[in-house]
Amino acid sequence: MDHKTDVFFEGFEALVLCAEVVVHTLLTRYPKAAVVFLEFQTAIANRKTAALLHMGVAKHYQVPVISYAETLFPDFYRLADRLRQYQYSTATITTRSTSTTTTTTIADPVLPFPHGCVPCQDQYITESFRDKGCKSLCVFAERSGEKGLNCQQSPTPPIPGRQPCYVSFLAHDAVHPSAVGHQIAADLIAESIVRTGLDLCRGHTYSDHDVLPTVGLMVEDPTVLKKRSNFVMVKDTMHVFTKQDPLHASSHSPGFKLFGDSVDRPGWIATNPSGGETVEFTMDLPTKPCYVINLAILKSYEKMGTFSVTVTDLITNKNTTQRLDGLWLPRISVPSDVQITSDDDPGCTGKCKVTVTTDKQVEGRTGNKVKIVTLSARECLNAA
Repeated sequence: MDHKTDVFFEGFEALVLCAEVVVHTLLTRYPKAAVVFLEFQTAIANRKTAALLHMGVAKHYQVPVISYAETLFPDFYRLADRLRQYQYSTATITTRSTSTTTTTTIADPVLPFPHGCVPCQDQYITESFRDKGCKSLCVFAERSGEKGLNCQQSPTPPIPGRQPCYVSFLAHDAVHPSAVGHQIAADLIAESIVRTGLDLCRGHTYSDHDVLPTVGLMVEDPTVLKKRSNFVMVKDTMHVFTKQDPLHASSHSPGFKLFGDSVDRPGWIATNPSGGETVEFTMDLPTKPCYVINLAILKSYEKMGTFSVTVTDLITNKNTTQRLDGLWLPRISVPSDVQITSDDDPGCTGKCKVTVTTDKQVEGRTGNKVKIVTLSARECLNAA
């Protein structure tokens, strides 16, 4: 998983190729399987999604795309535009009751449920996030870079007589769908399956692919796609995979521990501001000319530290070292794979050791966290 704020960034081609590797591998191994893309969207206007990365692959392999974004976000942006002049708040609802009738008045009605404003109901937010409360449309706009907002003024709304607008299909932040959002996504998938079934009943036919030519932008040889997906070892801490092969350390200093933080996502974590903490993982694979070693680290926007990763080939005694930084600008925290050894220069031939060493806390930062979640290996592309 990776994230950038622009679509044509350094490494763009590699991520497009990754999408092709996954689709080509699935359709090769499971030729009768149905493969679809479900594209989501965040409420941060200047954040790009993966849809553009997948577009060429989807078209080439005739993979249908189910777009949560196109279903919900046109209304979302209309709502945001309508409330911009009121700093993304909505008029307070006033109710007048008599002995016989109840009248409810709102000065500027907004889009209806589930696309418009709803009250904050933080009892339905996952308990680990509940202390952060609901995030209003104003907060989402502030995260998108709009200036002059006062989203933190609480409990008094920014404009007297108005109240914050909360969006039902977004959860406690501008990134994750709520339970309503997940139900909408499930409904979209179900609708697509039903529509396909109806098409077949009406005589519409879908062509089978006997040959799967590559997209050809970065790779023209299907064997290269196969090699890129041929991981011979994946050891993991976060229970991402159905059959987990736990990532055990062969040794570690007292400050490097395997535990869960935040919402209980375990990893090998060190936070010592003085640095110097180490964790080692040993690999005992069949001897080959060359393996590529990947390490998945947590990338986040605050409290992260710098560190070095060294792969030592225990057969040739060759060392390959990279210096890495867990901090990045985007306000999102995800594991990000880093390729440590090269396809062209053998850094591991089967028996090797991976050593992570933390640095002293960088001046000006508020933390020195390093988190390791996955260690993986595949044969090098040029290996026989």
